[in-house]
Amino acid sequence: MMSRTLLLSGLVAMLMACSLAKPLEEQEGYTKTKVPQIKKVEFNGEILEIAVEEVDPFHRPIPADEGFSPNAYETDMMLNPEQEAALSDPKNSRNKRKAIKDTTMYWPKKIINSATGQHVITVPYEFNTGVDQTAIKAAMAHWQDQTCVRFETHNPSVPSQDRLTFIKDNGCYSYIGRQSGSQPVSIGDGCTQLGTVSHEIGHALGFNHEQSRPDRDEYVIVNFDNIKTDYKNNFDKRTTNDAMTNVPYDYSSAMHYGLYGFGIDAKVPTLIPKDPLCMKDIGQRLRLSYLDVKLANFMYQCDSHCAGASSCHTGYRDMNCKCLCPESHTGDYCEIARNVQAADRVTLTSRSGEVSSPNFDGSTDYAVDTSFMTYIKGNPNEQIRLKFDAFDMEAFDTSRNKCWDYVNVRAGSSLYSEGTDYCGNTLPKEIVADEIVLSFYSDKSVAKKGFHGTFTRESISGGAITCPVQKKTCTGTITLAAGCTAQITSPSYPSQYPIDSKCTYTINSPNNQIELAFDNFNTEQKYDTVKVTTDAGVSR
Repeated sequence: MMSRTLLLSGLVAMLMACSLAKPLEEQEGYTKTKVPQIKKVEFNGEILEIAVEEVDPFHRPIPADEGFSPNAYETDMMLNPEQEAALSDPKNSRNKRKAIKDTTMYWPKKIINSATGQHVITVPYEFNTGVDQTAIKAAMAHWQDQTCVRFETHNPSVPSQDRLTFIKDNGCYSYIGRQSGSQPVSIGDGCTQLGTVSHEIGHALGFNHEQSRPDRDEYVIVNFDNIKTDYKNNFDKRTTNDAMTNVPYDYSSAMHYGLYGFGIDAKVPTLIPKDPLCMKDIGQRLRLSYLDVKLANFMYQCDSHCAGASSCHTGYRDMNCKCLCPESHTGDYCEIARNVQAADRVTLTSRSGEVSSPNFDGSTDYAVDTSFMTYIKGNPNEQIRLKFDAFDMEAFDTSRNKCWDYVNVRAGSSLYSEGTDYCGNTLPKEIVADEIVLSFYSDKSVAKKGFHGTFTRESISGGAITCPVQKKTCTGTITLAAGCTAQITSPSYPSQYPIDSKCTYTINSPNNQIELAFDNFNTEQKYDTVKVTTDAGVSR
């Protein structure tokens, strides 16, 4: 049994007014006590104890590296004279991307195996008085564990040695790439989160901010109307060819700005992802993303000693000559596509359906430390009507004035706002809007039964959309009206299909938007196949 959905083209939704229920009533007397958790990290033979970070992905704080640092470009990037000149030169029309391309600003290689030529990248470092050495060492270990970069203590007998000098200054900042001599990296107050320190080290290794890439407008909308005047240049999409992009745009990058930084109205986003389900990814500072690590391995040629060209398909080869795969693929060479959707999000476009917390059955508690997003969208001139029929979440904490576990609702023209959190056991009111995002979150302790609801799509005039029943078992043409569904099966399903069978189904839609979802799939491997071809000639 397997479930898979193919979204064959985009769908445009028209904004309209929405009806959104008010937050639930506070429940008297409930207070939750959080117990800090500690984990151990090894760095160059030293065992460190660091706090385990628990961050709500739907209410992330603005990253500390987006705070104010004097004389820094884009708030946390220090520039050398050549970089400043390049930015101020109006004739400079080259593309700036995710990481610098000038290899003279890369950190040097050190051969560790003369027979194979295997190398590591050496980055000397030192600490000034007052810095949080544990937080910095944990971030250096985070880079070392996933790349060929190695951090070594600075040799004070070589005062001219190029090195990172970690200081505690105002805010967080770093230079881009290797500079000459002592190179300051500020880890000031509020900058000690693992992902924030990793972010600043990333700059020192040669990484720029993700949202400054030349292709960023394909993925995010910059809401300049809500950006403070003095900070609008932080969102410049520059054009310098001193950099490389060898990975796709990455919402999850530790180098990406958050949703709300530098805003006039702190509750209105300054960066809007074109995919609403990526709101939970932008601005994370928990860890380096898969693509951050992949690019670092590519930049510093960590696999250059491995035999032959890399055959890792969508993945990359690490310094141990092993293929590391993205979540979408598996296999020794990342050659096998996983036939699964993202486990933490779903888009619903059917004319009616159900929504719930993960694995809801009305009697079993939901899992702790879980998040899930549901995006419900319709066609132009339609609205969605969502009703909850079961609701049992952890109670409202009156002492902290917050929900620890909740369902967050964003809808209509407020789709990219902070939304409204619902917790406790009172049913939220009916929600009516042209598009709705539900975000479920549970922290690391206390669980309840969760929630369940149903939705229908209807025309703006209020009439429910009606569709004829269409089912094809082998060969035929189906024309789908907007919001309608049909069923196709192999011959004799659910019994075994006959041998030597061939069926062709043609599915048309007047709005050129079709979602094909498989809810049961069982064919002979390699020999019996299902081929999906779009009108653009794309086959899967």
